[in-house]
Amino acid sequence: MPTRVTGLRFSNDGRRLYSSQFDNSLREWTRADSSNSRTIEAHQWVINCLETSNDGLYLLTASGDKTFKIWSASTGTLIRSFEGHWAGVEAAAFDRDASRVASASLDSTVKVWKQSGEPLRTYRPRTQVRALAFSPDGKYLATGGTDGLLRLWDLDSPSDTAVATFRGHSRAINALAFTPDGQNILTASDDATLKLWKIGGLEARLRYSKEIATAVSRLGAPQGEFETTEAYNRRMAETDLRIQQIYAEYEEKHRQQRRQDSLAAIDKIRVSLTKVTRAQVPGLRVDSIGRYDPDRQSFVVRINGQVGNLDVPIDQAPGFKAKYQQAVVSADRQLDLDGKTLVIFNIKVKHPDLQQFYPFGTQRTPYYQEPEPEPVQPEQPQRPQPEDDPFYNPDAKG
Repeated sequence: MPTRVTGLRFSNDGRRLYSSQFDNSLREWTRADSSNSRTIEAHQWVINCLETSNDGLYLLTASGDKTFKIWSASTGTLIRSFEGHWAGVEAAAFDRDASRVASASLDSTVKVWKQSGEPLRTYRPRTQVRALAFSPDGKYLATGGTDGLLRLWDLDSPSDTAVATFRGHSRAINALAFTPDGQNILTASDDATLKLWKIGGLEARLRYSKEIATAVSRLGAPQGEFETTEAYNRRMAETDLRIQQIYAEYEEKHRQQRRQDSLAAIDKIRVSLTKVTRAQVPGLRVDSIGRYDPDRQSFVVRINGQVGNLDVPIDQAPGFKAKYQQAVVSADRQLDLDGKTLVIFNIKVKHPDLQQFYPFGTQRTPYYQEPEPEPVQPEQPQRPQPEDDPFYNPDAKG
């Protein structure tokens, strides 16, 4: 006997069609032969939701019998049944890799589970949620309820309070979906409208979501069964206002902190880089020397693990090679611009017998090298001018 269809999903290869029925069953249809189908008695009550995992391996059904179930898409066998809601389950969804599932119930709770069946989180939006979805990056869960509000939950936050609430629909939200880039959410409502919400800009706002969620958890926490709807709405309005205040406070606080950190880092680098140590780099020496190239007038040498050419005039080369192990090696060293890496440069090798220096490797001007201060000349006492001398008599004869 024909029955109403409550959900449809194609397989990833498009060869099979899955449908959930008002008679509590789950069916698989073959595209090549529509008369050929497989029926599974999936639930004890109407199936409200049918979803597939991104990889096409699993089916997810949610029912008014208070359960939702994961099935093998290829064999139709039951993998796991989830129980934990005390009222019918209206919606369920996989995350990107099907490692987590979320469920929404008429008991006004939203639950997040591991695929293994272990419960992870419980959210209480104080409304019946009809639609939900994980963000593509798995950081957030979006829910839409009968109150017409779109809520965003931070799955990493210690708080069970929504980090963002979007108002715009006048009636219940029945379906929602993230765009593939995770920057927008599309909602469909009983108010006969579709709305596209931009959430990409929330990243900066939600930068401190953990601190904010912790700070407002007292205001947002459920107050128990004796709280009226009016009191709840008033408390939620106070919570939203406090969240906005905290956002502003944290943004200003962290803006000032970032500025101070930047100035401190710049100052640290500047001070560090002005301190150049010359001729005091320990352990520098000519480790090895190769055959002299008379045409290029240079040796291939190894200094501090670095191999390169050392230009030595041909008339000085024999004496240098005979005593290269006695050659004095000097260099400059500074912190690099990252303020962490110590670099050695301006390496110079002194001939063991002659007062000759041969540059090796990178030669450059040290960063921010400040000139030596000029010596202060002692102030010379000035001889008083005649008009400044109280004993000066212009009429007196010398």
